[in-house]
Amino acid sequence: KVARTGFAAYLHPERYVYLPGDPVQITLRTLDPNDKPVTAEGLATIYRREYVEDKDPQQPGNQPGWNDTRLFTRAASTNELGKGTIEFSAEREGYFYVTFETRDQWGGEIRGETTVFVCSSDSNAIGYRANGVEIILDRTSYERGETAQVLIATARPGVAVWLGIEGETAHSSQVVLMDGPVKLVPIEIREDFE
Repeated sequence: KVARTGFAAYLHPERYVYLPGDPVQITLRTLDPNDKPVTAEGLATIYRREYVEDKDPQQPGNQPGWNDTRLFTRAASTNELGKGTIEFSAEREGYFYVTFETRDQWGGEIRGETTVFVCSSDSNAIGYRANGVEIILDRTSYERGETAQVLIATARPGVAVWLGIEGETAHSSQVVLMDGPVKLVPIEIREDFE
């Protein structure tokens, strides 16, 4: 295969939604265009990301949008299998943007990125702006007895969201009142969900 760079970096969070104080773990993969592992050394940077609506539109380049505040940068690398880990502890709620940057053997820039949410059941604003209504699960799959952390995000606070869990039949239903743009709803995965 032909590509613009010698390899690519991929960041995959262990979970997409964390509770404050949880260790955030992100798997880092570096693969060449033929999906063969590549050893790489670079820098991981963690940003707190907030959507800002009321920037001064009279200032050039100061339009409403994402505002990234760099929290820290540290070394990160992948082994001969092209695997590595980026870890940090998010002590407070927020929407976090994580990057890994390095260069290939020809000096080409390599960048991988991902985002994670940190909030509690008391959170109602973490800096995230949704497009309409979004439902964000902390993981992609669950076992019976586990608790899914379901983050509901809306474009406007003060709305009601109907949250239903269905399979072959309707398992549960609830109305979630959004006192802010986000709300974390824990849902126990029951046997009848299968």
